Amino acid sequence: MQLDDIIGLLAEPAGPRLVIAGRWVPPRLRARLRAGSTTEVDGSALALTEDETARLCARYGHLSPEIVAEVYAVTGGWTAGTVIAATSMANDPVGTEHHLHELHAIGVTLHDYIVGDVLAHLSDDDRRAVVDTSSVEAVCAGLFSALTGRPDAARLLEDLARDGMFAVPVGEHGWHRYRQLWRTALYIHAQHFEPDRLRILHRTASDWYATHGRYREAVHHATAAGDHVHAVDLTTRYRFDIIASGTQVAMTPAPSRSWPGPNPAFSRPSRPAGPALAVAGAMPRTAVAAENAQNANARSAARGVVESAEPAIVALNAGRPLEARAHVMTWLPAARALGPLPHARALRHSATAELQLGNLRLAASQADQARRILADHGVSGAHDDGWARIVLAGVHIQRHQLTAAAEQLCGLAVDLWHADVLLTAAEHLHRAMIEQQRGDVRAALHTTQHLMQTCAPSAEAVHLHIRLLLANGYRTDAERYAMTHAKQLTEPLRRLIEANLLLARCRAAEATETLQTFFQRTDGSALHRIDALLLLADAAAQVGHLQRAAHLCRQADRIAAPAGIRRPFLLNEMRNGPGRSPASHAASAPPPPQRVPSSPAKLTNRELTVLRLLDSLLTVAEIADRLHLTDNTVKSHVSSIYRKLEVHRRRDAVRQAHTLHLL
Repeated sequence: MQLDDIIGLLAEPAGPRLVIAGRWVPPRLRARLRAGSTTEVDGSALALTEDETARLCARYGHLSPEIVAEVYAVTGGWTAGTVIAATSMANDPVGTEHHLHELHAIGVTLHDYIVGDVLAHLSDDDRRAVVDTSSVEAVCAGLFSALTGRPDAARLLEDLARDGMFAVPVGEHGWHRYRQLWRTALYIHAQHFEPDRLRILHRTASDWYATHGRYREAVHHATAAGDHVHAVDLTTRYRFDIIASGTQVAMTPAPSRSWPGPNPAFSRPSRPAGPALAVAGAMPRTAVAAENAQNANARSAARGVVESAEPAIVALNAGRPLEARAHVMTWLPAARALGPLPHARALRHSATAELQLGNLRLAASQADQARRILADHGVSGAHDDGWARIVLAGVHIQRHQLTAAAEQLCGLAVDLWHADVLLTAAEHLHRAMIEQQRGDVRAALHTTQHLMQTCAPSAEAVHLHIRLLLANGYRTDAERYAMTHAKQLTEPLRRLIEANLLLARCRAAEATETLQTFFQRTDGSALHRIDALLLLADAAAQVGHLQRAAHLCRQADRIAAPAGIRRPFLLNEMRNGPGRSPASHAASAPPPPQRVPSSPAKLTNRELTVLRLLDSLLTVAEIADRLHLTDNTVKSHVSSIYRKLEVHRRRDAVRQAHTLHLL
């Protein structure tokens, strides 16, 4: 049946009921359908919802809610893609461990389907052009032409974006992005089978971006092309432009067998190459001078923003949020004057400072505002957008909104494709926090252990890892990590860890003293203050001061309630056991007294000296070296101490010594 026949049938008053299915509707037929009594069901209506994705995945095996959310985020509810992903990940235990890495690798098997089916209506030359342009995160007509040499790039892009089947517009000014799963498949196929061509395409993209004043993207594509000399040259020449632009795409790495997939879309509208760029030599001298003056002013403003931003970033990294907030207040007006993208960057740093201080409402507001600014200016997959997501995930975690936090992390994983090392580390850290709050401390410890081994861990990662070691009963390992990573910790976190370790060894008085010093040097963080108050409550409960413990918990609650902070209290409850947190100690019976030896023998002076050293992190060999004794002599003293205190382990000997006031 021809198109005219279908239109004729539709024109009949009592014509037949027609069901027309296809990926593309000819414009003439679409106009006729919309003019009549028709119901149009497009791809978005046919896509699965997240709940439907979960039910479909459940048919192929057990997948965690986080993995299902990632499947939905990557496939966009595309049914065939969901089935492929679910079957692959459910049947492969390794797949569920590697999450998106394995999911993205599925893309390589989709290449033939995309080229032979999804793009079947295109000519061979058109399909070749689409494959080549998958080397960039987003594409406009100018960049499309530069990569493919096609003069009809605008027409082909419009065809690809028709019905939103393959490409979707991003922002304004004619930028488009290919569907995540489609681009993944095309890029990975090119990575495996056409690496030399891919490098040439990356270098071409680098030159185009540099010509249009987008130096950060130019550096990324030069690096992806393996042209590190050119990348360094761009970085040196345009350093302030790159930093002050306030946005960064996750870099598309050079082809490698281990890389899981392509990078995010970045679609900031480009600066058009007008006559000033194309034929600058023909411009009048006055115009050239005016443009040079304008560039000099812009560069001076960029330098000022960079110089005002640096102290804020240093203070944040050092765990001094009050100082960072003060610097950001100076930075924000200059960044706002420079443009919306630097403004978004300053906002996300301000949001980070507010989160560290415990001002959750303001942190969420500023992170949302930064993301809106980036989206309004056609930016997706940006560095600052990723950190804004991290802030939002942190806010949700503190409020115990774990599903919402996981959604932010899933969006981060999809947008940035695990190409930014620091963002990936932050994502894993927050996933470990979610696992910890859900009570799966072993899974959380596994996550932080991997984090500690694969990159230079942040102070927050070290702090969490040590707490998880203690929660899993590995006190010796926790003490070792505290010593080996002491230089990476900020002063507040170091004191909180020290108090945790002292309480684990039942040294409540020393823990209290450490925490009192902490309050004298507070960094202004409500989160740290709450943690310290709850640890003080634990110390008070440990020595039987239950009323004081309850009072300290109420103090912590008064600080937490206005912001809706719940995480510290949940972890405190988990640490002490259900119903045994310090806040409930006042209403509960006191714990049974520890067993005391029936007739404790008196320790000799030398044994008391050894006992004091046992209450430290020293090994037997180190104790022997300090006392100028042999190892066997120290071991003999230790055995005598155990016998007299009627214990069998070093930890029990120290605890018993505290009970008997020998220490």
